[in-house]
Amino acid sequence: MSHLHTDRLRNDLGQISSDIERLLRDAADDAGGLAQETKDKLQAVREQLMELERDTAERAGKRLARARERVREQPWLLIGTIAAGAFLLGLLGRGRID
Repeated sequence: MSHLHTDRLRNDLGQISSDIERLLRDAADDAGGLAQETKDKLQAVREQLMELERDTAERAGKRLARARERVREQPWLLIGTIAAGAFLLGLLGRGRID
């Protein structure tokens, strides 16, 4: 599930980055000091987004590695948790027959 969120975040950051690149190209086409100032600001934002993407990927990787390690150390805890969840879903899904 966290892999899905990581992929979604990575896709969103990629979309933002491509939008910034487009804005940078558009700003380069404009003349004047305001365009250069805008271009510099957009470049700074783009760099921050790239750093955020790297940090997010690194943190997600660490969390995934930690989760895998916990499952290897205590597999019965995971099995018990899944069994309890399945039992509760079964109780909720059975419905009342009167």
